[in-house]
Amino acid sequence: MAHFARKASASSACWSPAHEHPLARFSERNFSPARVELICETLGVSASAYYQRATGKRSARQLADERLLVEIRRVHRENYECYGSRRVWKQLGREGIDGARCTVERLMAGHGIQGAKRRGKPWRTTKQDPAGADAPDLVERDFSAEAPNQDLREQTRGIQRFTFVAVAPRP
Repeated sequence: MAHFARKASASSACWSPAHEHPLARFSERNFSPARVELICETLGVSASAYYQRATGKRSARQLADERLLVEIRRVHRENYECYGSRRVWKQLGREGIDGARCTVERLMAGHGIQGAKRRGKPWRTTKQDPAGADAPDLVERDFSAEAPNQDLREQTRGIQRFTFVAVAPRP
């Protein structure tokens, strides 16, 4: 029987022999089909997933995702790669192509498709400066526990008083 498995390529939908998968190689060489379920249970892998992979048939979700991804790429490209997941989903709906918004979001995120930057501003992410220094400990508190499950609230009570700001009442 020919076994097939999906290659780990995000952009292609090609299939290759499943003997490249370690579980398939191990089980085919060492055990009869009757013991495959025991092996799968021991490894924490679904036996039905192994048998489904061994048949080479893709699931209905995989087939639907591949068809929808083609349409997502087309809509994204036709709109100058400016549309994000919400606009792509709305455009697909206008064209009569059914697909859940969460599915469009999942496929776009999984394949690195994203909308244009807003108003020419770059995407912002927080990145630590490797050459930067840590902020000084002005309170000089030691928050390390002396024993497991130690309650550190007693050590933080002074900080509460330290951060209190009195505000004068309005006239």
